[in-house]
Amino acid sequence: MEGAKWVRGKSVEGGFNWKLGLRSMKFFDITPVEDELSQQSSLRFALNLLDFRRPPQHLHLFPMSSFHTIKGTRAWYTLSFVPISAKKTSVRYDLYTRGDECSHSDMLTERFDSLLVRFNQALEEYQEGAFIRALVSMSSDVELDGIDMQRTILERLQAHVKLEKSLGAEVFPAMRKGRNNARFEQAEQREFFSNRNTAL
Repeated sequence: MEGAKWVRGKSVEGGFNWKLGLRSMKFFDITPVEDELSQQSSLRFALNLLDFRRPPQHLHLFPMSSFHTIKGTRAWYTLSFVPISAKKTSVRYDLYTRGDECSHSDMLTERFDSLLVRFNQALEEYQEGAFIRALVSMSSDVELDGIDMQRTILERLQAHVKLEKSLGAEVFPAMRKGRNNARFEQAEQREFFSNRNTAL
């Protein structure tokens, strides 16, 4: 992005599965930071006129990264989840601003550092609670969100295997059928016969 300036990035290792990260963005709440920025701004009226108070935008770059703007500023951040193991994940944020807007960068980096630590703690606690709920649901008929999804995937996989067995061949998600173009077939035949004649 033209005029973009990287301000800071930080990684923290957390004791949770990386798949939990993007599904739990509610734990990475920057609303208090945005509110603090709007209260500090002496140019609040001018910013409103220039439409810098637009709502934040989010873009999830599936499956491990997301991109977010910070309301009331020309700053944005990325949040990335890098799996280390099944139960460990490295979470990283990178903060960027426009080259001419660095007045709040110190405050933003301080808030984001502490927010990242709290985010990791919340996800670790959430995963621990989810594990306990999963154990409870095995002994009772309580349904968890993730279990419904896993059952659906299993059912579709079993149906796919059944289809492959009935057809006697592998089935791919997007099967391509050959073209029935007469000119193409003629060209193939000519090439075949010309190669055959030169080989003799």
